[in-house]
Amino acid sequence: MAAAPLSHTVRVEPAGLDIEVRHGETLFDAAWREGYDWPTICLGQARCTYCHVRVRADGTAALSRVEKDEQLAIQRIARRLYSLDTSGLRLACQLRVITGDIVVEQPAFRGERRPDAQNPES
Repeated sequence: MAAAPLSHTVRVEPAGLDIEVRHGETLFDAAWREGYDWPTICLGQARCTYCHVRVRADGTAALSRVEKDEQLAIQRIARRLYSLDTSGLRLACQLRVITGDIVVEQPAFRGERRPDAQNPES
């Protein structure tokens, strides 16, 4: 049996950026590690829902399970923004990629880098 890959790529649209998500790491933490200013208010505590993404349909099977707290947050997001449609909704602070690369949509993320982030070319 082949070993599981150590990381997967998450394509973030409409920003058009790829983020490497390591095994066991959330998308939110991976974006932070790579120096991006991912939308958040609660800093990854699954409370604010601002970090939410919509996973494209072909990638939902590649993800970690949705736990109860995240499910409640997803229902709030769906009620508020998506006419009760929960399909593909996840919190980036809870989402872990288990198998394969995926594409997500996060309209508030434009690929901005944090002021304290290291320059990726240096």
